Amino acid sequence: VGDAQTQIDKLLSQDPKNKEARGLKAAALVLGGDMRGADEAFSQILVDDPKNVEALLGKFGIAMQEGRTDEGWKILEKAIAENQDNTLLLERSAVLYFREKRIDDAEKCLLRLIELKPDSPEYTMDLLNMYAATKNLDKGEALLRKSLAAHPAEDKYRTALVMLLFNTKRVDEAFGLFKEVEKPSPVLRMTEAQLLLITGKKDEGMAMLRGVADDSSDA
Repeated sequence: VGDAQTQIDKLLSQDPKNKEARGLKAAALVLGGDMRGADEAFSQILVDDPKNVEALLGKFGIAMQEGRTDEGWKILEKAIAENQDNTLLLERSAVLYFREKRIDDAEKCLLRLIELKPDSPEYTMDLLNMYAATKNLDKGEALLRKSLAAHPAEDKYRTALVMLLFNTKRVDEAFGLFKEVEKPSPVLRMTEAQLLLITGKKDEGMAMLRGVADDSSDA
């Protein structure tokens, strides 16, 4: 640690505005338990770079650790307002909000992430998982239907919607989603086969499983 701190100090002596070195110094102060010094170091970074995400998150973390929760949340809200296109910040904020049961705020972060990366299913599935955890199945279904309409070839959306419908006793509607696909992927066929078996249609389910296995061995 001492050698690292010496190197950081050397870099700062050569260039006091070195962003990387200033960030490392603040992080080292946090690790060393000097929260007051770290908070000041983060503040100094923000003087020159008011939108610096790491510094804002650093000040947020210190405020929360010291029990200044109202101040901490205000810092995080400011960070998001000034960095609305920063996916890393939005990802972290969604997790932080969810942990503190601030579901509406977590939802806003995830919806913004979906806007920023509409072709990536990752954030849609994260939001779906949050809806499931909070037992908000209506929102989950609406999200999946909208996502599937925009990306009909995305297996994750179709499979998730099938399972949601199946688990809410809408079995025929769930199986209907398979019929919409002209050439279903092995993942969809496996899912349909498993549901056929669960619903007592053993012969159909086993035949489909064999078909998937045969196609796989021929590939």
